[in-house]
Amino acid sequence: AITFTRKAAAEMQERIINALQSALSSQLPLSEHAKKTRELAQAVLQRDQQDQWRLLENQHRLRILTIDALCLSLVQQMPILSHI
Repeated sequence: AITFTRKAAAEMQERIINALQSALSSQLPLSEHAKKTRELAQAVLQRDQQDQWRLLENQHRLRILTIDALCLSLVQQMPILSHI
């Protein structure tokens, strides 16, 4: 995921982790948005188990970056072309 600020990236990661943890509980969501979030989180957890990602234990595997961090990552992959 990509966002503008570090604060937004941290908030995004927190929301994703909370959604994954909530999907493990037996409490049913009330709103349509919460229901859709739960469905998506459950799908992620199924894939997590299938591919042994262990996202809840290894949260650093979630790639949530600022636009600047993404650009820096791309530039670092091509140091000669980027003249860095």
